[in-house]
Amino acid sequence: MTTTIKFVPDGVPLVDDVRRARFLISEEFGHDPMRLIEHLRKCQELHPERIVSYGDSSTAISKKAIDSTADNCVSDVDCSMPKKDAIASATP
Repeated sequence: MTTTIKFVPDGVPLVDDVRRARFLISEEFGHDPMRLIEHLRKCQELHPERIVSYGDSSTAISKKAIDSTADNCVSDVDCSMPKKDAIASATP
């Protein structure tokens, strides 16, 4: 069986938004994947309630619980994602 990989061309709005967001996140960490991974690990430690389990449903957390904790975040690590207007104006 042969697998064919198809790349999405530039100019597809949703794909362009994803590419810009990915570029902004990479840029924020100096295009260093290890810095990004360290940041994500700190976010996991600070917000274990945001980790979603796809295993046993008795341990899964609801989206409502995740959303309610986002407004009460107090930490020196910014675990938020880039804002939509910043993504739209970024140039990868």
